[in-house]
Amino acid sequence: MTKRRPYQFSIGRLLVLSTAVAGSLVVARGLASEPVLQAILGVYFALLVAWVVMRWPAVSTNLREVRKRRQELLTQRAAMVADANESKKRNMLSISQLQRAIDGGEVRITDHADEEMASDQLVLDDVIASVSTGEIIEQYPADHPLPSCLVYGQSKRHVHIHSVWAYNGATKRAVLVTVYRPDPDRWIDWRSRKKA
Repeated sequence: MTKRRPYQFSIGRLLVLSTAVAGSLVVARGLASEPVLQAILGVYFALLVAWVVMRWPAVSTNLREVRKRRQELLTQRAAMVADANESKKRNMLSISQLQRAIDGGEVRITDHADEEMASDQLVLDDVIASVSTGEIIEQYPADHPLPSCLVYGQSKRHVHIHSVWAYNGATKRAVLVTVYRPDPDRWIDWRSRKKA
């Protein structure tokens, strides 16, 4: 919770307030024609102008600092966006990485993927065949704990298959996260999601 600063009295605030009050009186009562009131207003405006002139160096310094800080923040933000984009690029997977891991036997199949294969009447050979001739249609570089991707391909029996693979760059191991037969009502040419 931020602490509220106590109200600070200043000549500037007094001048602004008194000018506003005097101006209100002029408008409310139509007293602009009285010479005394005109003289008072003239003094108020002169004092207000003098105060602004005296305060201008501090105001312009503050404006320069605000502009400088804004530029620093914009630069930091641009650097953060560039870092995030670079990180995403580093975590993008290629189909050849998955194919090499599969060919080398560096594959782990999650229990969930095993259950999904059984429920869609697919076998591991179908999934492997779909990756060997398949393509990555979606990337998930920010997935945790490993970047992953969605692969579309066909089995040797020409069954359309989507499989989600994660890849560990350190161990060069591929992980089959899930697999399913894509619903033609939700996909265009098996590669692009239909808009709802």
